[in-house]
Amino acid sequence: MSRTGRFGLNVAVFLLALCAAALGVRRALARLGADELQEAGVTRFKLDTYARHAADYELVFIGSSRMYRQVDPEVFDDALARRGFSTSSYNLGLPGMWFYEVLYRANRIAVRAPAALRWMVIELQDPDPGDEPLNQNSQRTIAWHTPRYTWIACRTELASERSLLERLSSAGGHLVQGFMNALNLGLLTSALDRGTVPLEFREHAELGRTGYMPLDLEPAERVRRGRLVRALLKEPRYLERQVELHRAAGAVAAPSGLFTNLARLVGELRQHGIEPIFVLLPPSSRTRTEIVAAHENGVLPNLIDLEDPGRFPEFYLEPALRFDKHHLNQRGAERLTRLLAAACFPILSTPRDRPRRP
Repeated sequence: MSRTGRFGLNVAVFLLALCAAALGVRRALARLGADELQEAGVTRFKLDTYARHAADYELVFIGSSRMYRQVDPEVFDDALARRGFSTSSYNLGLPGMWFYEVLYRANRIAVRAPAALRWMVIELQDPDPGDEPLNQNSQRTIAWHTPRYTWIACRTELASERSLLERLSSAGGHLVQGFMNALNLGLLTSALDRGTVPLEFREHAELGRTGYMPLDLEPAERVRRGRLVRALLKEPRYLERQVELHRAAGAVAAPSGLFTNLARLVGELRQHGIEPIFVLLPPSSRTRTEIVAAHENGVLPNLIDLEDPGRFPEFYLEPALRFDKHHLNQRGAERLTRLLAAACFPILSTPRDRPRRP
């Protein structure tokens, strides 16, 4: 065998041994209950809380901070109860949970959820054009970079309309994070760290059982409220101008693979007896007409569109309902949650056959 061939064989043997070792470590840690890298703080607290009480919940909410900060399960359940429909819900939204992580988290919850879980309300967003710098190589980002979701992210990035260098750089970043996931980086320390209750949930323990935390109740977030107040003082038409920018954004083509990935998610959830309900939440930077069109054409089921400033101007133009540029305050969240409950009611109250969980 030539020197080059011997070198190639050695590299192949090394990689196979590395993969086998990584798989063995992951299986060993899984027996200890540590089969996923979990970020300390709000992420671990909410996932652990849900895992302990999953049998108590029939519906979960999944999405970004717009879901986490703006949908109150207690208000949602109460609004449905007033219509004669009983359910129990939990908010699994997390700050910075973008499209790929939403796909990963929804599937993971469905696979592990007890038979009690019947519905999943999922916030839809654009596939993220790249990780924010603060999120790169975070434990949460590494956690969702399993082979399947790393491939989805790379394929979506490479099919985008950005420059070739940007596409290659972004896809390369996802490959690195996928490699870190495969090597179980941080998994052992994450397993040994049992975590603590975040300060905001210690101060408002009654919200821990719902997973909801409005920005109003976090002192550290008040600086963001201050930015909105200063913007309104400087330019009284600030919110009107934001709506004008929203309308001017116009329609965009659906990213490659968006609806294929969502259709696959729908099929997987329904296999587990869970009906998905997709939602577009305000305040947003544009109206996602391509998603609305997909729903109208039968591509996407159960879509609730609450982000259009023409139909819901109060969530964009009323300072009394806003916390900052991107979020509603607690009062706005209550109004939004009641609207969401009313829109969900026809879906939730429609009888349907549930397959046996695999």
